[in-house]
This record gives sequence, structure tokens and C-alpha cells, in this order.
Amino acid sequence: MRKTLLYLLVVVSYAALQGNVAVANGAEPVKNAIIRAMGCVKRGVAPGCMILMSPEGKPLYSFGEFKEAQPGEMLAIEGTLADTDTCMQGQRVTITKWDNLGWPCK
Repeated sequence: MRKTLLYLLVVVSYAALQGNVAVANGAEPVKNAIIRAMGCVKRGVAPGCMILMSPEGKPLYSFGEFKEAQPGEMLAIEGTLADTDTCMQGQRVTITKWDNLGWPCK
């Protein structure tokens, strides 16, 4: 519980500092909206796919191979929803900005 509360505090703080437009919270994002989210990077089941996972282990967004992040790292991303998704886990996002937070995920 403490870990989830700490994670939510960090997400809200990060979003507030970035002038958040849309945050991964289970709501359907508006098409062409800027997506901002933070989570743990994990390899997807489909080849070449990476998944941004919530602290509860649910897939938030998917993206292709991303040299700047390795599975097991905490990543903050900004991007837009992609039209197609071949990863089949989470919504596909085209990343335009990122920040590797340097925190290991459990």
C-alpha cells in the first residue's frame, strides 16, 4: 500500500510539473491528446514490443524497441497514441519525450 501511494505521489508530482494533458488512469484518452505516464518497462509478448506497466502490474502503454530503456527500469514518457498496435498489450504510444528515472522496478 505504501509503495502504491508513493508511486501515485510521484506520478501526480511529475504530471503537475510537466503540465499534464492526459495521464494513464484507466480513462479512455482523447484522440491526439498528449499522453504522459510513468511506469516500469517490461518486454512484451510480441517480438520487438516493450510495455509500460503500472505498479499493480497492469499494462498501460506499449511501444517498440527503445534503446533508452531496458526492462526493469522506471520510465516517464510523453507521446501520442498510435493508430495501429501490433503489441496486443496496452495502448500503443509513439514516444516523443522520455526520462529514465533511474529507479529499478521490482
